[in-house]
Amino acid sequence: TMRVRVSDSFTRPANATAYAAKDVVGDGAELTFAGAGAASPMLGGVCTVTQAKLLTDQTTNTARFRLHLYRSAPTDIADNAAFTGPLWADRAEYIGAIDFPACGVEGTGATAAYAVNPDVVLSWVQDDSDRNIYGVLETLDAFTPASGQNVYIELTVEGEHVGG
Repeated sequence: TMRVRVSDSFTRPANATAYAAKDVVGDGAELTFAGAGAASPMLGGVCTVTQAKLLTDQTTNTARFRLHLYRSAPTDIADNAAFTGPLWADRAEYIGAIDFPACGVEGTGATAAYAVNPDVVLSWVQDDSDRNIYGVLETLDAFTPASGQNVYIELTVEGEHVGG
């Protein structure tokens, strides 16, 4: 078994336009978790996301989020637009979704709100040369963001290859 940690981050637009529940939070492009498929070094191996964490520099953020993952880049959805997926046309590429609990901080002096899902079991077969997986972040709760708010997501991926 191999384990890799992959991450991506973005800075959302320079506005404080409130999000409704089920809106996309992003910078207008999908997240790219480069090298996630490297957890299984051979084609035909199984890769499994086993943990996910999200941090944001808006310390007052208490929203819950859902990260949708795909084996190939999905159609971009603009920031603050309703999440319009998953799409039937993407069914072969859709891996699934990871839910994060409400973000929070540990105490005074914290500079990031965070949420961790330590119990993810979300697998796909690494069956092409693209070792990346792609994500779209959706808020499950309405919230007012900070202008230019930063978001960081890290995934732990474990992999096994066919034949031991």
